[in-house]
Amino acid sequence: MATPEAKIFAATDDKPRRWPYILGAVVAGLLVVFLQRLMEKEPPRKVEPPAQITEVVPPAVPVETSKPPAPEPVTDRRAIVNASKEQLLFYFPFTSSLKDQSAHAMEGVATGTIEVRDGAAHFPGDAYLTLPHIPLDNRPFSFALWIKPEGKIVGYGLLEQSGGGPGKLLHLLMRDPDKPYFGCYMNDLRGPKAIETGVWTHLVFQFTGTHQQIWVNGALVAERPAEPFEGATGDTVIGKAPIWNNVSTRAFTGEMKDVRLYGAILSPAQIRILAGLDPGDPTQKKGNEVF
Repeated sequence: MATPEAKIFAATDDKPRRWPYILGAVVAGLLVVFLQRLMEKEPPRKVEPPAQITEVVPPAVPVETSKPPAPEPVTDRRAIVNASKEQLLFYFPFTSSLKDQSAHAMEGVATGTIEVRDGAAHFPGDAYLTLPHIPLDNRPFSFALWIKPEGKIVGYGLLEQSGGGPGKLLHLLMRDPDKPYFGCYMNDLRGPKAIETGVWTHLVFQFTGTHQQIWVNGALVAERPAEPFEGATGDTVIGKAPIWNNVSTRAFTGEMKDVRLYGAILSPAQIRILAGLDPGDPTQKKGNEVF
């Protein structure tokens, strides 16, 4: 007869061992669940690269282009004077000779003895320089020169062109007895003040087309409406004055230099430069220069 311990042992030993099956079933179930979950997962999404960020550039503000600088005013004294060079009808510097230095190179004939010394021409009172006829009728013109009269001034002649009667006798001189005088014979302009003797003075006699003008040392001292000069004949004579019975005149006595005749109007700046002044400031003297 079997003992109780043997029965227990036999009972336990005879029963099939179920735990491995249970464990296997659990593992299988878990595996099935894992596979189902794996199958249910969404396919991996394609990762798109981030969109390229384009820098937003604000529209360019139109920049106002700077205007070209205004041309500088012409300040070179020589350039200012030479702006009228093409209208220069004659030019006698009288620094070393009696020759015309303009492009026309006019031949002058001296009557009497005119001596060039110390950078100027000396006229003794009975001499003058004769040039061919230069047309000045019915047109603007300017006569500019430096003078240093000697002795008592009595109607000293500066420029003469005799073409006939009234309106045709050009005479630029000092009259009554020593004031600058712009005469065309009954079409005349007289300066207000006497010219000093023994002192260099710059004079300009100018016809603008409508007015006669007299400038002294770079300043306009007299002006009047006037008819044009009408003389169409006659020599052009430097240093000579008409001979009248009722007015005392004579050939120029003293020194001359930088004698110019233009067939055009000179600007105030040009006149100031020729008078040895600053073109923009008449009070600033620059000295006489030869251009």
